[in-house]
Amino acid sequence: ALVTAPIHKFAWQMAGINFPGHTELLEKQTESNEVCMLLTSEDISCSLVTTHIGLNAVSQALSSKKILKVIRLTHHAVSQMHPEKAHGIRIGVLGLNPHNGESGLFGLNEEVKIIEPALKAARDLGMDVIGPLAPDTAFIQANRDRVDAFVCMYHDQGLIPLKLLAFDSAVNVTLGLKIIRTSVDHGTALDIAWKGLASDTSLQSAIQLAAKLSEAAASK
Repeated sequence: ALVTAPIHKFAWQMAGINFPGHTELLEKQTESNEVCMLLTSEDISCSLVTTHIGLNAVSQALSSKKILKVIRLTHHAVSQMHPEKAHGIRIGVLGLNPHNGESGLFGLNEEVKIIEPALKAARDLGMDVIGPLAPDTAFIQANRDRVDAFVCMYHDQGLIPLKLLAFDSAVNVTLGLKIIRTSVDHGTALDIAWKGLASDTSLQSAIQLAAKLSEAAASK
């Protein structure tokens, strides 16, 4: 297993490393074909259909195939992290637009044209999925109580609620790699470097989860 510390993405670019982050670099180096990010904690877990792209590029980057891939990877990851739930996993899938687009009034009707077909395909594969969930109410307690993980359409849609609820303890897991990789859920925080203020809680959680996933893989 591989556990990584945070990187400064702009510093990477200045050094000539032409990848947005670890996820994309490891996908290339391990020749993995299906990869996505999952941020997980005891309180909430969110996986991302798109990652480090601008909001203006999200809609065009979405496809039913890509959403189904993330649902499958997320479902499998939850079964590994929580084997006691293996036969009762429920995935909540978010919409993209305000109020799920209001029947096409907002956005390009992505909920109907792209997201709902992915949900149907997941159900046809036997997975319990609900959605599309309206993004503004997706993470209320009632939904968190009935959902094991959320599939989010873009970076901040998933990371804002996760970091509000579990900033110090969440773990970043790269799903779909040919190796197990976990990381912290925060950045480099250069402004507090060498001041004795940084917390290592997320790093500890990342190491513990990497060990747990390694044990699960070895037992198969």
